[in-house]
Amino acid sequence: MNKKTNKALIWTISIIVFYAVLLVLLVVFERAGNPDETVITTFYNAIWYLLVTITTVGYGDMTPMTPWGRVIGVILMLSSAGLLTFFIGTLFSLFFGKLLPKSKLFGKRKKTWYIFHPFNDETAVLAENLTETDKDAAYIFLDPDGNSPGPEYNLNNPIITGESFSDVLAIHKGNRPVNVFLSEDDGYKNFELGKEIAKENVNVYVKTDYVGKDATKDLVLFDRYDCIARDYWRRFPINLKGETVLIVGAGKLARKLFSRSILTNVLYDEDSIKYHLFGDWENFVNNHTKMSEILSVNEDTGSNDCVFFHDKMWNADETLIKSADRIIFCEDDEKENFGRIHEYNEFFVSKADAYVYASFEFNEGKSFGADRDIFTPEFVMKQNLNRVARELNDLYAERTGTGTAWDDLSEFKRQSNIASADHMLTKIRYLLSDEVIHKITYDNIRRAAAVYEGLSEEKKIECEKLEHKRWSRFHLMNNWEYDKSRNDNERKHPLIVPFDDLSREEQLKDRSAWEVLSDEDIQICYK
Repeated sequence: MNKKTNKALIWTISIIVFYAVLLVLLVVFERAGNPDETVITTFYNAIWYLLVTITTVGYGDMTPMTPWGRVIGVILMLSSAGLLTFFIGTLFSLFFGKLLPKSKLFGKRKKTWYIFHPFNDETAVLAENLTETDKDAAYIFLDPDGNSPGPEYNLNNPIITGESFSDVLAIHKGNRPVNVFLSEDDGYKNFELGKEIAKENVNVYVKTDYVGKDATKDLVLFDRYDCIARDYWRRFPINLKGETVLIVGAGKLARKLFSRSILTNVLYDEDSIKYHLFGDWENFVNNHTKMSEILSVNEDTGSNDCVFFHDKMWNADETLIKSADRIIFCEDDEKENFGRIHEYNEFFVSKADAYVYASFEFNEGKSFGADRDIFTPEFVMKQNLNRVARELNDLYAERTGTGTAWDDLSEFKRQSNIASADHMLTKIRYLLSDEVIHKITYDNIRRAAAVYEGLSEEKKIECEKLEHKRWSRFHLMNNWEYDKSRNDNERKHPLIVPFDDLSREEQLKDRSAWEVLSDEDIQICYK
């Protein structure tokens, strides 16, 4: 029962008690008067008098005759002025807030359910995006305050209720799935609630940046800023020959953009990316102790990706701005991005493509990060990405004779496979020599597979090197290190070495990440 329902119940009980006391006193006072002059001598008559007074009908067949009885009559007349309105409002609220939603839930108890908690712009946009492919499902918003989507959202008859998860889930019947989305601002609160709801054997999707040791495989976790970073690098892929990239910002989004680029934009050694980061990145550097093994730090070797950390303002070096290929204004606070891109357009001339994090279309640069682009089934539910990652894991185990079943993988190893699935788009772009591809399709993955099959052995070895580079980066970004003996608990692995130091047997395992492009089970994921 929600707070509003509790409050209405308390008020209703209080009013009933108040009027019951008045009616009892009225009967007592009237009985004490002249019995030949009064008729309000029973509780039944007192209730009739109260109803006539409340409804302002005023038949006049019953009136108090004693002085104290008339005092109570005056109190009843004055206090009942808004009583009828209160009870009508309470009944209206009960009907539309509890009975009608329950009847709708009962009517759709055998449909697929999408349950959102609470109602906000994120959950409303996600629901709207889901309706594009599943119009027949029930879209349910659990919001204790009764908030509901407005006409700006294209939702067909959503169900709004303040009931608890357990009460709502008890209504669902049949074999159709139930999907729960938790999107409060407090990520840890979402995580804890998600663990409880997952016990009900439903699919639970949790918005959080918390991934602790108590993370459970029963939850699908998504982070707003990570979703934005994935969408950004997919829509605006890096040039395969390398770029100079300026990232203006050091908040959660900037860190996700940089981290995701390191893992996704893995290029051949001769094609390097130069990152220039502005803001306070000290904590990020402290948390990634192996970064210098991934990229050159504060120096350009010419043969490897490099990163420069700048203490000065982003606009302090005009030469750097002019040489940049892209500038990303990505502070978590959108207002700061608006101000900076306005300064960039007003005071600088540069060949760079300028991108700005904004929740709406912005005419001074290429905007990204709008809710409608981010809160989609693809980024939140990750069904296709997880499906491909699972296939990659199973195919790797099958072709190499090693590996672990997906359900038995640790969360880290699952994320490793997901990172491999993320990099497939880059592989396809390389094979097709097409830098504008921003989405994997059944057609382009088949064409890429055909190109790979026709490569020379020398070219295939180059592909192996690229995959080993990607795999090593993922581990190094998570602070793994080389050791001759593998120890997952201590984050040590014997294969974190240069590609040329691997045995040929180990090198060939990296080839499987390219060979899976021709696997029908992988291709069908994109059909």
